[in-house]
Amino acid sequence: MDYEMTITANGRVRDEQPNVATSFAGLAHDVIELSELQTQLFVHDVKSMAQGTRTSLLLGVIGACLLLAR
Repeated sequence: MDYEMTITANGRVRDEQPNVATSFAGLAHDVIELSELQTQLFVHDVKSMAQGTRTSLLLGVIGACLLLAR
């Protein structure tokens, strides 16, 4: 109707009210996708940390052997 407000979302103009179920489904999809990406990032960080820890531990063992051999 003429007195209803036009809603603009993401560059699209809509005359009807937003569908709550569709909006919630989109939000749930985004949350699930974000959690999957965060999990992948966490796995990558753990692998990177393990590589750094392994190198540091190896250098520490070599240093301790050199100190004890003296």
